[in-house]
Amino acid sequence: MADDYFLKIDGIEGESQDARHKGEIALDAWSFGGAAEETVGGKLSGLARPGVASGRFNAQDFQFMAKISKASPMLFQACATAKHLPRVTMTGRKAGDNPQDYLKITLSEVLITSYQQSGAGGTGTVPVDQVSCNFARIDIEYRGINPDGSLGSPVSASFDLKKKPGLSRGRRR
Repeated sequence: MADDYFLKIDGIEGESQDARHKGEIALDAWSFGGAAEETVGGKLSGLARPGVASGRFNAQDFQFMAKISKASPMLFQACATAKHLPRVTMTGRKAGDNPQDYLKITLSEVLITSYQQSGAGGTGTVPVDQVSCNFARIDIEYRGINPDGSLGSPVSASFDLKKKPGLSRGRRR
């Protein structure tokens, strides 16, 4: 049973017809991450032991893929004009008879850093958008599904790249 993912972007409307996510962008795939920098055999930030983290966090862009929709031209325009988006929220939902929203990732102060559109003739597939977003803050909330199908207690984390010194903004390669 597949999960469903939806993206809500302030000011950009998608084509989802889902009752709880109407007008959002239905995602085919998404990813984000980061890495703590570390030293190997050297001294960095006052740490003398090899392999010890330096305290720097390299945040990578939030990336997503979605089928072409009425959001596509607006995503392109936001990238081309460096439009700042106040908030982008991705919701993950367990599919099935009783769908539950179990994951929410909220990005604040967002900038679309890359927009690609691709398709292939004669394959019967719909073109897709591939988008990368940089952000100043990320909030993550996960809720497990209990055996009875109800949502468990939320587990959350957040990180503000503007407030944490020693950060770098990397891009996934």
